[in-house]
Amino acid sequence: METESSPAPSRCYHFLRKAVPSFVCVVLFLLQAIVLDYIVIKRVSVQYAGWLVSDFINLVLLMSITINPCLKICIHNKHRFKMVDNLSWLAWLTISLNVSIKVIFIVERKENMELMKNSFYSSNTFKTAVALGSCIYPLLLYTQHDAPRCSPEWKYIDDLTDTVVFDILDTADILDVFFDMEDRSLLWDGLEEIILAQSVLNLVLPTVPLLTLCCTGFGKTRISKHLVYIHRLLVVLVVNVPNLVTRFVLWHGVNVGISPFVLKNIILICIFLSKCCDEADDDCNDVEITSGTQTDNVLRPGTSIP
Repeated sequence: METESSPAPSRCYHFLRKAVPSFVCVVLFLLQAIVLDYIVIKRVSVQYAGWLVSDFINLVLLMSITINPCLKICIHNKHRFKMVDNLSWLAWLTISLNVSIKVIFIVERKENMELMKNSFYSSNTFKTAVALGSCIYPLLLYTQHDAPRCSPEWKYIDDLTDTVVFDILDTADILDVFFDMEDRSLLWDGLEEIILAQSVLNLVLPTVPLLTLCCTGFGKTRISKHLVYIHRLLVVLVVNVPNLVTRFVLWHGVNVGISPFVLKNIILICIFLSKCCDEADDDCNDVEITSGTQTDNVLRPGTSIP
């Protein structure tokens, strides 16, 4: 953590670099909450107006977390900061749980799906509101660290969170099957629950890499390569493989239209396998180089073993 004061233009630049994403993040959260709350209250039941209280709590928590870095820059005249008690993971966890529960309430009321087709708050509006999480997450993440681009810290953060945006968009897309009553009537028993469970898990799962980053100071300290591999494997096994299988079931088993996101699932699985092979090859090369160096140190040309 730097102790020296930065020049005024530099402070202004670093303040804006954190203030603008913080403001946009809060605005997008408000937009998401307002749209989903309106659909829940209007289409499900006015009794669920109590969700406004939970959204207000989430708003206060999100604002306090995103504004904190800006205040550190203004008050302490420092553009590098360390979040000692970083709770950004808690903000995302509460936001994602709120969205997940609202999605379940809305989708479970089948009679409202037809009504939403002919109104402004249609399936497209609903899916867009859910997909706003793909914008909220990276903005929240960006406000919490000051790692320079292309630095080892930036690469570490990117390794843990590079697929989150696509996974949230994937989740919003797979919910589309619930808005076509003909397609929905063809779903097998239990398939609706499976799709909803996958959607909830996909929204909540990004909490894990965010919690990991908070505990490691966003790259100041790092987890081992093996744990990074496990994280990538978790994303593949919990997000992409189940979504890919579900889409093939909907396509071939139920004859529902295929989504272009099936290519996203296949591509990310292939990228994961490719990265694992490349990094395993790099590890083997490092071992060979280390072994060769140790051998050279033990026995050099022109020397003999006593």
